[in-house]
Amino acid sequence: MLLALLAIVITFANQVNAAEEGEVVLSEVHDFQGEQIHAITLKEAKAMAVWDPATQDPPLSIAKGIQAAKKWLKLKGLDKEATLDDISLKTPNGEGMENKWFYVFMYYTPPAKPSEFPRAVRIIVLMDGRVVDVKGK
Repeated sequence: MLLALLAIVITFANQVNAAEEGEVVLSEVHDFQGEQIHAITLKEAKAMAVWDPATQDPPLSIAKGIQAAKKWLKLKGLDKEATLDDISLKTPNGEGMENKWFYVFMYYTPPAKPSEFPRAVRIIVLMDGRVVDVKGK
């Protein structure tokens, strides 16, 4: 358990270091599906809307975020089989990223075979409604 927790901490601590020069990593996952990195340019990160969750509603509602995620799923041909499982709000790591938020929508698709695991589909939606695709895809 301690080793698993340590691995998670190391993954999050290294997010800024894993980014190429001039980009901000929003999500980095290494699992049986391979490496999945969602990143935006430093310029895009600096342009993200500032939102104080203690005093305001989010600039993009959850419903609008789900619409953006579903549109992306449709583009990838996954809209018929994907099931929404989790919604979270995150902030990018790094200096100057305080109160800059994005949604993480976790969808699952059924396994192709009974012996396989469901496929996790992580969709990052910025507060302007743009979806950040997996790097290199």
